Amino acid sequence: MIGRWVIMNLPPADSIRRAQCRTGLRLSSRREGQFRAGILHHIPGSERPEELTETLCRALPSGSYVFIHHLLDSGDAAIADVQAAFREGLGRGQFRTWAQVTKMFSGLELVEPGLVLVPEWRPDAGTPSARDLPVLRLACAGVARKP
Repeated sequence: MIGRWVIMNLPPADSIRRAQCRTGLRLSSRREGQFRAGILHHIPGSERPEELTETLCRALPSGSYVFIHHLLDSGDAAIADVQAAFREGLGRGQFRTWAQVTKMFSGLELVEPGLVLVPEWRPDAGTPSARDLPVLRLACAGVARKP
């Protein structure tokens, strides 16, 4: 077996912190990868997603990798309309600025090319750019390693 996948719904950050304190939560002693794709932008700021990310990273052994994909708030009025439609359709959600998403990698070492727009993360030849398709400016992605 090359790897294993754990698919889960994330409980509130406070629940994870309490479980970690009570049980000494450790995901594994082996290096692992965590994919946080399409998850963190569903967690409102009031639930402190940066703390949730930090707690989950603390449980990873050194040498593990974390992937984060997040929707971006560029400050553009059109993006505010997209975010409003997102919230109306799904009931919750929050686009975040580059600085807010970058903070979710705190304590980790970003892998090249760093936190970038999705089509800029190691693109294949012919990958459309955000310049060609403005909708591609809505999301960023990055991979980081836990030292």
